[in-house]
Amino acid sequence: MKYRTFSVRAAITLLGATAILSTGQAAASAKDWRIDAQAEIDAYTDAHPTDYVGRDRLLVKYGLPPMQVRIDGIGRDLTAAEAQKEMNARKAAESKAPAAISIRAVPTDAFSVSVTINYDLYLNRVVVGSWNFRDNFVNGSNPDDVATVQANLGSCFRTGSMVRKAADYTGKDYTGNTYVDDGGVNGSPIFGVRDRVSGFKMLTDNGYFRVTYNKTNASGCGSAKMGAQFQYEHNQDGGSGFSASAGWGFFSVSYGGAANNKLRKSTDPLWL
Repeated sequence: MKYRTFSVRAAITLLGATAILSTGQAAASAKDWRIDAQAEIDAYTDAHPTDYVGRDRLLVKYGLPPMQVRIDGIGRDLTAAEAQKEMNARKAAESKAPAAISIRAVPTDAFSVSVTINYDLYLNRVVVGSWNFRDNFVNGSNPDDVATVQANLGSCFRTGSMVRKAADYTGKDYTGNTYVDDGGVNGSPIFGVRDRVSGFKMLTDNGYFRVTYNKTNASGCGSAKMGAQFQYEHNQDGGSGFSASAGWGFFSVSYGGAANNKLRKSTDPLWL
């Protein structure tokens, strides 16, 4: 089923009108319902970034189209249900993979990345880039890991708010181990991840970066689509910092010293 911007806008307007009728609110406050609704969607996304089905259910509840998902290694858009099934299968396969605590090369299945794109209730674009290491992969060290959420802004969108989160596999929060290296005025913010190990756990085992790209309402942008993708580079056993640059179609990372072992994973672009 194809969704058009007009039909999405109409659905949101209808929901607002329903809220007014049910609560007796004046027409002047017709848009107020979106504040709490968007806060509910954002809070669920922040708490459950890879619960694609749950996030999708909330979007549809408030009249928005389903999200689109891309996962590394799969060259097509996935529905929330398809993405959930794929990530669950990868999680189940972890128990069959040998533990990696102190090795030189980074196993190709050490982690997975995904990206989602959806409208918010103001018809801006929300992009969430996520990473998830195997629970039995324990090798985090200098230099920091590097990631970017990339978007082609053109004149129709601009980089808005950003949210960061990271945790170990038990769920303990280590968001403080992430930071913004470049704010991405060009649409491609760059993030650093201080991947460290404590108690045989990788402190930044999983996490995400959420970026909202706001509409500019520039002339000719009514039906414009925005592309987005996510890239994450893990490195280990080096001894220095990094320098990175990113834009639509490129992501370059260099190291001041040796970055002996590294592995980059990327998603293909999504368009909305």
